[in-house]
Amino acid sequence: PDYSSNITGMMFGRANAYTNQFFYGGYISDVRIIKGSNAYSNASTLTVPTTPLTAVTNTKLLLNFTNAAMFDQTGKSNIDTVYASLDTSVKKFGTASVEFDGTDDYIEVPPSTAISPQRGSWTYECFIYPKLVADASGYGCIFDTRTNNPGTDGVSLFYVGTATQKRLECYGPAAGGYYFATAQNSIALDQWQHVALVFDLDATNYPITCYVDGTSAVSYTHLTLPTKA
Repeated sequence: PDYSSNITGMMFGRANAYTNQFFYGGYISDVRIIKGSNAYSNASTLTVPTTPLTAVTNTKLLLNFTNAAMFDQTGKSNIDTVYASLDTSVKKFGTASVEFDGTDDYIEVPPSTAISPQRGSWTYECFIYPKLVADASGYGCIFDTRTNNPGTDGVSLFYVGTATQKRLECYGPAAGGYYFATAQNSIALDQWQHVALVFDLDATNYPITCYVDGTSAVSYTHLTLPTKA
């Protein structure tokens, strides 16, 4: 993907630039990407959804994993590659969630302007049900829209899941390092948690905020992020 073209793909369960490591282990449900507006108005808290997410204004991707199927319910993005399976025994809403085994499972969405974080406000959100990370690094990638690591064309959200550390880290177009990390043990094993990563062009200094179960867990300002709508 070319930064100037405003196009990026997306990987769930694995980092884009790594084919043999950083696999996420656990379940994901109700993925939604909103681009062009901030669904949560830069609030310090948000209401955690209690029903399946729906295609609100500016929704570009919606994966509910209902009816034993894996497809974008907005019809705007295709699921290009699926190396993961639906599980009907562990689910947040509806009939199933998608299970990632932590060793080689992932889902790939092909490059598109619809899901790129390179222009305008955006929200990436989903429910996660994490397990201990099998990868020796302790890092499992929930989603990644970058071409490389470090990358200048996207963002990613990682889960750090070891016996002593359980947190989220957000990476993006910066020279190495991460934007921010939530506090240690801010993520729990074997239970559903709602996570949302929000970039707001209308707020002062353009903050990126990570919400965990409705609370702003950490926020970071990065003035070199794209600012064109």
